[in-house]
Amino acid sequence: MSLRTNAADGKNHLLDLRDVEGLTMGLNTFGIKTFWHILDYFHTTGKRHWLMTTYIVMYHLIGGTYCLLGFAAVFFIDQEDIPRMAAAIMNPLIATQAIFKCWTFSYSTAEYLKLFVLLKKNFMSCVPPEKKLAVDEVTKKNIGLTNQFVKYAMRWNCFTLSMVSFMPYLRSQAFREFFHLGVGPIVPNKVFENEYPFEWNSSPTYEIIWFYEQICAFLAVVTSSAYQAILLYFVMAIVGHLKVLGFVMGNMKATDFTSDSNETMDETAKAKSYKQLVLCIRDHGKINEAGDLLAERYNTFLTFHIGIAIVVGIIAIFNCTVATELADKIKFGIMCVYGLLEVAIYCFCGQLLENACDDVLRQVYSCEWERMDPKFRKAAQLMMVRANSPICLRAGRLYRVNLETLEAIQQLVYTSLTMLTSMVQ
Repeated sequence: MSLRTNAADGKNHLLDLRDVEGLTMGLNTFGIKTFWHILDYFHTTGKRHWLMTTYIVMYHLIGGTYCLLGFAAVFFIDQEDIPRMAAAIMNPLIATQAIFKCWTFSYSTAEYLKLFVLLKKNFMSCVPPEKKLAVDEVTKKNIGLTNQFVKYAMRWNCFTLSMVSFMPYLRSQAFREFFHLGVGPIVPNKVFENEYPFEWNSSPTYEIIWFYEQICAFLAVVTSSAYQAILLYFVMAIVGHLKVLGFVMGNMKATDFTSDSNETMDETAKAKSYKQLVLCIRDHGKINEAGDLLAERYNTFLTFHIGIAIVVGIIAIFNCTVATELADKIKFGIMCVYGLLEVAIYCFCGQLLENACDDVLRQVYSCEWERMDPKFRKAAQLMMVRANSPICLRAGRLYRVNLETLEAIQQLVYTSLTMLTSMVQ
């Protein structure tokens, strides 16, 4: 992302430094700076940067080949070997998930960039001048929470995916002998558990597979981290705007429009209060419109992603319970944590949006509506009706992605795991 101001070169940049004051957004990292610059280039020119084009082509060629080889290898496995069959399916599914992330963002970049207006500080216009300092404190707290949320989510995401690249060392013969975890020879290790429909564990095929899977792991880390970070920023931006709106509404007092607390509101004061409420309603409509666009843009992705994550979680837990090698247990445990943690983050984001909408509803009711005129009360009632239909992320356009959904997913994983375990036994 360019850190130049819009006036510096006469171009309308995606964001500038003043727009994201307080948001770290990884701008102190060279790789993330390059990522934002690529998005800004697309925004200002309408064309894909050569790095974006190279990335898309590489990801589809490498990731697509990985998926095809992985799914093809399933037909060469003994169908009665359920743990091996399940493990062979797991990694191609994760690769398909990552390719879908790349595909949805790459071919809908212009639509996604429309949502970046949410990150701008001047998104809302309903803040009265006398409450600007108090509102700035609300905004700063939300920005601080956003920075922490994104930082730890990205670190954990990178950690779990990077750990996969180190798994061959845990399964190596030297490691087993040093820690007395087993005896006997072990076949050469792959980075992933992916099977191949050809003989792969002999030189030089083994070295080629190793290098190939390392590239796949790197692309998965980049894609997953970038896509997840963008969603987190959007969600937290909407939450921040809703908090500001709720603060303005909850602190709307009759004394804001009269000079004396005991003075009855005259027609001028009533007109001012109604005008302020209209500004709040308009901003509420802007927030809801942006929230609906966000939910629409991520609906297909969340549907596909959560569905695959459930399957991967079931397979990972199942193989973790039946594995005999400690290294294999660790590997499947990491994959389980990675898959279900991503789902948990998305469900937590959805819950944050719903909670913020509910807070607006309560704050509207908390304003001194009883001292306002009937016109104000009717307009506030309409705002409450709209706030009663919260912004929510959805999967399949039917199911809300929130903590209740996360609980249902956990129950489904447990039930499926019990069924698979009984089949093996």
